[in-house]
Amino acid sequence: YDTNPLLSVISVKDLMDATSAYLTSAGIEVSESETKETASGVEIGMLEANWTVTVASGQKISLHQEQIFFKSGEGAVIITYSTVQDATVDLTADIDKIIESIRLLD
Repeated sequence: YDTNPLLSVISVKDLMDATSAYLTSAGIEVSESETKETASGVEIGMLEANWTVTVASGQKISLHQEQIFFKSGEGAVIITYSTVQDATVDLTADIDKIIESIRLLD
């Protein structure tokens, strides 16, 4: 949860666009970026990114990351899921359950 004053006035779409532009400028491939509403009407942003890092041993590891953004109160919440690109477990259904479980409390 981030309460940077800018986040209270920026839209989810603008937050997604800014994050995507930042990641791209850092050499990270953004493979998907979209905004949508959950079944309960919460506007969320979803971003998928891929990049390769070199670990201390010199081995290159390809990473995949999914981020879910939504506004709450005076700020924004970002849920991040990161894994290796060639992971053998597909957590798509679990991520969808997390997304649909988002409820804003007053």
